[in-house]
Amino acid sequence: MLFQDDILSDGAKVRKTVEADPNITSLLKGSKRLGIFKNLEGFQDKSIDFWSQWDLRAAKILNQSLGPENSFEEQIQWTEEGKQWPYPIDNEYMFGPEAEVPFYEHIFLERHLPRLGIPKDGPIAHFMELVCVGLSKNPYMTAAKKMEHLQWFANFFNEEKQALIEKLHQEEQLASQHS
Repeated sequence: MLFQDDILSDGAKVRKTVEADPNITSLLKGSKRLGIFKNLEGFQDKSIDFWSQWDLRAAKILNQSLGPENSFEEQIQWTEEGKQWPYPIDNEYMFGPEAEVPFYEHIFLERHLPRLGIPKDGPIAHFMELVCVGLSKNPYMTAAKKMEHLQWFANFFNEEKQALIEKLHQEEQLASQHS
């Protein structure tokens, strides 16, 4: 509160608006015009487009070197650089080639196991089911990368390894029955 008359009758503090005194003559309105600028169309900007583009580029470089002045400019800069999503938020923004891959290709991976030569039962089948569940819950891998992982496991569990693992599993089952 600067002045005592700033307080209204109900106790609220509000600045009163200052109004010009109508008795005082204006310096700008009272004088006679000289009539120098009659045709304002002749005074329009007649610059070459190259130089105006040059000035805009120089101003942009200068503004970039100073950095954003506030958080709004910072968010605008992040959006232009692709660090922040544009509004309104679109969850499929910049999806790339994965946009054409259907959702079920990421989730239902078990259907590929018979084609890869993975057995339908036993420890390898159980392990591969867990691998498929883990891959289906990974949102950061592409569908092609998930298929590469399944193919790698299929190559790892070739026919010889499958027979060896089945034999070891049967021996383990027999040992658990005898104990």
